[in-house]
Amino acid sequence: MRAMLFRPARVIKHCAEGHEMSMAWRTCPRCTGEPPEHVTTAGRSPRTRRAVVHALALIATHGPARGQRIECTAARLKLGKAPREEEGCEVRALADPYLSREHFAIERDADGWRVRDLASTNGTAVNGERVEDAALREGDELRAGTSVFQVRIEARDAPR
Repeated sequence: MRAMLFRPARVIKHCAEGHEMSMAWRTCPRCTGEPPEHVTTAGRSPRTRRAVVHALALIATHGPARGQRIECTAARLKLGKAPREEEGCEVRALADPYLSREHFAIERDADGWRVRDLASTNGTAVNGERVEDAALREGDELRAGTSVFQVRIEARDAPR
C-alpha cells in the first residue's frame, strides 16, 4: 500500500469579481486595468500588523526643477516638456529645454518601481548608465536632460 503524503490546502485570494489574485495585492489588475498595488507587512508584529505601501518620490537635485519633490501617486507617472494625458497615468511637465515632450515614465509593477525611457532624444540614465528600462532602488540617481533626481522609496501605512 502506498503512503499518502499530507498536502496543506492552498489558500487562493479572489477579488469581488472572482479573479484570482496574489496574497500581496490590494487591488485586482483585471478589474482596475492598472498594475496591482504592491503591499507588504514586513517588519511588523502580528499584533500591530498593517499593510504597507511603498511610495516613490523624485527629489530634483539639479536642473530647472531643483528643490522640487515629485511624488508618484498613480501606478504610472510620465515626465517631459509636455507629456500627453493618458487614462490611469499621472503627468508632470518640467521646464527643462533638454527634455523630450514625453521623456520617461515611472511605473509600479509586482517587483517594485521601474523607469522606462519613452524614445527620448537625449536619453535617460540611472546612476550614470543610459537605460531604456531599469529597476529603481532607494537612492538611485535618475538623469534626464539637465535634470537630476534622487529616488526615494518610502514605506507608508496603506489607507484602510
